[in-house]
Amino acid sequence: MHDQPIGNVVFNPSAAVLRKGGNVHLDVYIVRRDGFNGEVIVRAEGVPKGVSSTEVVLGPGQVYAPLVLSAAEDAPTGFAQIRVVAKAEIGGKTVEREARYPVVVWTYNPGTNNPAMSRLARTAYCSVIDEQAPYTLTAEPTTLEVARGLPATVKVKVTRRTGFAGPVNTIGAMVLPRNVRNATVNIANNATEATLRFQTTVNTPVGRYSLALRGVAPVPYTKDPSGKNKRNTNVYAPSNNILLVIVDPFAVTQKGSPWTVGVGQTADVALTIERRGGFKGDVQLQFLNLPGGVSIANTTAKGDSKEVTVQVKAADSAKPGDYRAVVRAQARVGNQNFRQDFPLLLKVVPKGAESKAKAGK
Repeated sequence: MHDQPIGNVVFNPSAAVLRKGGNVHLDVYIVRRDGFNGEVIVRAEGVPKGVSSTEVVLGPGQVYAPLVLSAAEDAPTGFAQIRVVAKAEIGGKTVEREARYPVVVWTYNPGTNNPAMSRLARTAYCSVIDEQAPYTLTAEPTTLEVARGLPATVKVKVTRRTGFAGPVNTIGAMVLPRNVRNATVNIANNATEATLRFQTTVNTPVGRYSLALRGVAPVPYTKDPSGKNKRNTNVYAPSNNILLVIVDPFAVTQKGSPWTVGVGQTADVALTIERRGGFKGDVQLQFLNLPGGVSIANTTAKGDSKEVTVQVKAADSAKPGDYRAVVRAQARVGNQNFRQDFPLLLKVVPKGAESKAKAGK
């Protein structure tokens, strides 16, 4: 076992160069150790004036995320030394790790058996130069909550500058959670926005994940200071970071706990249904592991219902006591079947202890 479940945190490039109004990204990688699978949050510190960035979240099991730096339209030229820091909650404590970047200190010499040598360096820089970005991609919304099994819909807009009027092509996500299908879209030269739909599955892990989109555009460019002889050059650019929150499509909660019913009696009780992440469908409820002599009829919570009432029946043969049962909730989410079990607490009391139990109220 290591004393640090977060191993090396590395990023690239070591020098981020921004044009005014533009975005660049740092590729951030983490090494997970000792089975640590939790959320890791990465931030940039010390960015130049006029440059901003948001924390990025590496969700369960993720080892990579793009950390986007954005320069304002009026950002002054300049540079600053920056730090990239990762943190996580491990064992009830906040653990931080400073990221480093890889550098080659001795290159490989063909014809010899000496390998290239590298190390991890600390000092990194971010600068803003006195040029405008030819285009900027903006993704919306910046936070998107989606039930697993449903599509995540993201709108992307392009802002063009410096005379660039062409299309932006193959815009897609740079990273996605497991079991999410990527998609790409083009923005034509006569358009300013498009919509992307990333299809999740019911097996997509619940959690928070930072994304960024990236596109490529044929931008006229020349190294001639006079601006002559421009040729189209493929320019790649990321969007801002957005946070994708994957949630279960619903939660079922016992209203009033435990449900209490007398031997030989019935009790009308209720369950609350909380639908999440855009899910609006019916939820089928099945009651399992009930004690002997106790029954609850299966039912369906319709799509517009937030609460459903059921009746608990205890036969004369039911034995008093405290019991743990299960309510199994099933639904069609998108075109997929989703099932989840929720705990249920029951209390059977002797006959005559209550004329009629009123649990759940």
